[in-house]
Amino acid sequence: MDDDQLKRLVDYLLHSDGLEVERLDVEIKAIEQLSAKGPYMATIAKAVMALGNHGGGSIVTGFIRKADGKYEEQKVAPEIWESWEQTRLHDALARFIDPVPEVKLAIVEGKLSKHPCILVSSHGKAPFVCDFNGDGLSVGRVYIRKPGPKSEEPSSASEWEPLLRRCLLSDKEDLVIAMRNIIQPSPTVGEGVEIAGKFREKIQGADRRFEELLAKSESPVAKKQFGRLVVAYQLL
Repeated sequence: MDDDQLKRLVDYLLHSDGLEVERLDVEIKAIEQLSAKGPYMATIAKAVMALGNHGGGSIVTGFIRKADGKYEEQKVAPEIWESWEQTRLHDALARFIDPVPEVKLAIVEGKLSKHPCILVSSHGKAPFVCDFNGDGLSVGRVYIRKPGPKSEEPSSASEWEPLLRRCLLSDKEDLVIAMRNIIQPSPTVGEGVEIAGKFREKIQGADRRFEELLAKSESPVAKKQFGRLVVAYQLL
């Protein structure tokens, strides 16, 4: 999402009247003081991991979902939302996630308060892995987004497949090079010179043989009336 889309999402939350807003790429959270420790930060880190492993998404803070399904905007003291700062968020996530995900922090104005929103980029060649024990998290676990929506570990081949496919595609440049090297191995400099030299010798031998046959031939072709085209190739 860009900033305008975030503003529209926050406005929708303010007037949703109980309509479901969360989806696989959007998570709504309450807001607390941003800190590198504590269960709240663990919850945010888990959501970031899951969204990143989903291919990217957004977290909007400062709303509580009530029993009737409606979203209630929190009235937050300035010192709380002011604690949400880009570098501090990055450092806090570094305590929980490996590798540290690329996130962007945006602040969107609501009716009662400002709302920090986290834009999470997709994982790269490898998924985001939990690097913390405690507060509902375990080292070495991988979390993804599931219908509900919720953030949990993948438990079936069908849930692993899109994550692994994105990892593979994010590494497509290296993959293409690797496949090219498998299909067409590049010779070393010495081998390349030797192969090219032998190929030229074969072409020159064929040229000499061609001239010998022309000298013995009485065909009009032997007069080279139309010139000559040579095409040579070899398969390695």
